[in-house]
Amino acid sequence: MPDSADRSVDPAADRAIQSDAAPHVAGGATEEWNAVALKLITDAALTQEFGFAPTPDAQALYDGALTKLKASKTASQIIDKLSKNPQFVINVIPTRGFPSQFMDEELNVSTKLAGSVIAWYPDSNKTPNGAQGSEIGLIHEMGHAVQYLDNRAWYKTYTRIYYDRLRQDPDVPNSDQRKKNAQLTIENDNVTKHETPVAKELAQGWREKYD
Repeated sequence: MPDSADRSVDPAADRAIQSDAAPHVAGGATEEWNAVALKLITDAALTQEFGFAPTPDAQALYDGALTKLKASKTASQIIDKLSKNPQFVINVIPTRGFPSQFMDEELNVSTKLAGSVIAWYPDSNKTPNGAQGSEIGLIHEMGHAVQYLDNRAWYKTYTRIYYDRLRQDPDVPNSDQRKKNAQLTIENDNVTKHETPVAKELAQGWREKYD
């Protein structure tokens, strides 16, 4: 789902891609995390094929974010869970000028690549209780991946209301309010279970609910 803390929302960007590039964290902070399941995309051509602006310092930003997240018990549990599922590949694409969001593999419309994707806008964000570093935006999107992995039927019920082209109930009128309610169901669950616990553990700004 697209995210917004001070982040814009773009539900039209429902594509996902896969890369053979593997993440490496400086100092070995995440050596136990499976690079087969959780991949970083740094190739400019692949990033542009997906429609994102390349981020020249993507590797350093990703390494730095994961190193910071390692200090959070909740964040480590989230990443451990994702990295232990090599059949569930998540491709992380740092990008400037594009909203952070998680897109499961069924939202993929690429003719070249396949897999789930996290578009990560590596910038700080504002909350009612202080600022968040860009690593909180990353763990928020990883939290969506956990939601999907834990209960795909539940997750798809609400996201398919939000993404019109994959709606499972096309005969039901899809009002803007219905879309908003579906989005809030997913987002508030993610904020409560994943984003806010990590933010508090890292002594960063946090929010009680999605806004």
